[in-house]
Amino acid sequence: MKRTIFSAIWILCLAVVFLATSSAWAKVKIRLAHVDQPGRFDSCMGAQSNTFKDLVESMSDGEIEVTIYPAGQLGNMREMVESTQMGSTQIVHCFTSVGTIFSPSLLVVQIPFIFPTAAYAWHALDGPWGKDLADQFLKDSGLRVISWGEGFGFRVIWNNKRPIKSPADLKGVKIRVPESKGLLALFKALGASPVTITWTELYTAMQTGAVDGCEPELGGGIQIKLEETTKFVTTTNHSYNIHAMFMNEKWFQQQTPKHKRIIIEAGRIATIASRGMSQNFAGHAVGKCLAKGIKIYTPTPDEMDQFVKIGQPAYLEAVKKEVGQQWIDKTLKAAEDAKKALGDEMARIVK
Repeated sequence: MKRTIFSAIWILCLAVVFLATSSAWAKVKIRLAHVDQPGRFDSCMGAQSNTFKDLVESMSDGEIEVTIYPAGQLGNMREMVESTQMGSTQIVHCFTSVGTIFSPSLLVVQIPFIFPTAAYAWHALDGPWGKDLADQFLKDSGLRVISWGEGFGFRVIWNNKRPIKSPADLKGVKIRVPESKGLLALFKALGASPVTITWTELYTAMQTGAVDGCEPELGGGIQIKLEETTKFVTTTNHSYNIHAMFMNEKWFQQQTPKHKRIIIEAGRIATIASRGMSQNFAGHAVGKCLAKGIKIYTPTPDEMDQFVKIGQPAYLEAVKKEVGQQWIDKTLKAAEDAKKALGDEMARIVK
């Protein structure tokens, strides 16, 4: 009898040890979704997601496994964000315009003409303003921002009707914009006839003349081969675009402190990969456009002043009710602080 009891206890102890060991061996699995091309050298999201995967898996010694679902395999972007909110996926990459659906505060990122170059946007996003924006997004959506990646940088005007040198040249131009209340208001104020067409239908719309133009970034445009369908590009750089990485906060809080640190650190480094690829694509896009005979025009300072004076107030008026004046003021201040900080740094360098 005693031997039987001893044997039972011994088997129970072995079972407990086995279960504990099995639990320790179980990998934490991350499903990461995006709509972009999969290769690490083919897209901003590809560079960002693959860098994140490499770092997380190596830093965790294989304790965390990241599976990437690119090219819209899990649905369109809005559907993937919603799946991440529900926990079906843990991380999703997201465009600025789609992110505004889940937190209107992101509308301030695209306020026209506030960042002279990408460096100023990075300074603002990596500082207190970017942190506050991330906190607001978490509050509104239940998703944590782990990276303010770049989505090919600045938006420009592509069109087939005529060279666009000033707002007057946009009169009557039928131009595609995303479903963004601010961007719709911007182009309407500039004299264009804005329409919303899905991103996947844009190439055909330009090819068939369903629209006269559109306004994605240079890098984003060549990704869908707009250089094959366009005669003119104007580098208005009117609005900055991000590719943020959002993570399910409830899932994140269930992870160990060690794994949390690894995920956050990998996200920070993946941001750099995204921004580098974005800038690389922008420069590459210029060459591809010129090779196709596209006329690229950069407005003069006086011409740009016309775009700013007409377009920026229209955008701000359109989004003010959704984001609130406080967020607008905070964003404009962050942009001015970035200009001062980087301007002072440049003055010291060239002195």
